[in-house]
Amino acid sequence: MTSITSGIPLSDAQPLDMSKAKRVAIWEQSEEQYGRYMQAVESVLESNHAVRPDTSSNPTYAAFATVQVGGKVVAEIDNHGWVTTSNALGATLGDLPDSAQGAISGPALAQARAEHIAEQLGGEVVMSSTAMAQSSFSLVPQPRIEVDVQAMQDDPLYQNLQQIKQARARYMQQLAQES
Repeated sequence: MTSITSGIPLSDAQPLDMSKAKRVAIWEQSEEQYGRYMQAVESVLESNHAVRPDTSSNPTYAAFATVQVGGKVVAEIDNHGWVTTSNALGATLGDLPDSAQGAISGPALAQARAEHIAEQLGGEVVMSSTAMAQSSFSLVPQPRIEVDVQAMQDDPLYQNLQQIKQARARYMQQLAQES
């Protein structure tokens, strides 16, 4: 029997004998491996307990413009330059500009993207009453994602991470005493 997707023959495959496998403790690994593991787990914890800010009253998230073709709205662009359109239409647009006049976010980018979409589709850009200028956009503080520290500390994964840190400290102390 062979695998359909890879063409690798499975007829000679043998199961691994896990009884001879040696357990590897992360706290006994090199500083680089240990550090990468810890950083990855901490990133997962922070992501799992991230609290998204309320952007409903922040003007930088308000509408910048729409693109209309034949009087029908085919794309909406906010003051950041984020575009909302159908998946089908999005697939036909190609690459949107990723910067404009040195701006990688904001009304300058929104304008460039709106014009690009209108040009591609033969439509027109209709500015919103909430459209901002780049200079005004730059003055508005951007909300930040925060971590619910208490919820993170209550997470069993966090508790496990603390145990690993303690094991690493004991292991490093043992190594220091042996040398």
